[in-house]
Amino acid sequence: LQTNYALGMSLTTEGRAGSILGRLTAIGSAGALLAMLLIFAGFQFAWLDFRPAFMLAGCGALVAAIAIFGFPNLKDGRLDSAAALRDPIVLTRDYRYYYLLNLLDGARQQILFSFGLWVLVHHFGLGVPVISAVLISTTTLSMLTGPHIGRLIDRHGERPVLAWVNVGYIISLTGYALVNNVVVACACYVIYMFIAPLSNIGAATYLRKIAVPAEIAPSLAMGLTMQHMAAIVVPLATGYVLNFWGYEIPFLVAAGFASITILVTRRLDPENQKSPRRLVAQASLQPS
Repeated sequence: LQTNYALGMSLTTEGRAGSILGRLTAIGSAGALLAMLLIFAGFQFAWLDFRPAFMLAGCGALVAAIAIFGFPNLKDGRLDSAAALRDPIVLTRDYRYYYLLNLLDGARQQILFSFGLWVLVHHFGLGVPVISAVLISTTTLSMLTGPHIGRLIDRHGERPVLAWVNVGYIISLTGYALVNNVVVACACYVIYMFIAPLSNIGAATYLRKIAVPAEIAPSLAMGLTMQHMAAIVVPLATGYVLNFWGYEIPFLVAAGFASITILVTRRLDPENQKSPRRLVAQASLQPS
């Protein structure tokens, strides 16, 4: 995911990064939908079993790996003569809000990813056909709206968009926890998955505005590391709570993480939070 974002943001200028990442999200969703339909048809009509299905997936990964070698070295959508030297990983106070967004997002999303479908299956008793319909609905919605939601960030900026996205998380997660109705639960799941890409896109475009190009990819990698840190601890702790006190509490905890994220988004100010290295790079481009 972070590699896609780093490459995607190199295709365009800073002001259109959200739109491009939204398109990439839509393309990824289209691929996922195609794979779902292929697997469904293949298993339904006995064209496929597990071994050839995994072989197809492996071949697709191999094609992608070969294709990436031909990806040009770009900067703001233009060919760059030489690739910038990069540190393997970047951890600096200048990007603290980006790291914090990723840590909180990782904690929140791991609760839904770990237990969201589990609740639909074990608590509400939904079977494979309904779960498949829910997944296909969310994937189709993401495919159709990806470019449009990406443009929201370009048009309005990260701070208001991410704030409203987290309000949406609070509503959907609280509804998931407190409303004991299968239709409401499915709707909350679809709403959550529909707006979820905006968190990653908004955090990535914020980083793009404050970081020097050579530090974007390693900083994206550090952001993913922060998400994985949360992914280790949060599901384990909330799974214990779910086992003894019910599934409602973990989703309320996730809503709490979204509430804290709103406070963090209020601190975002890309124009005045550029790193010293970014300011030096900008100054060097100004005519003397």
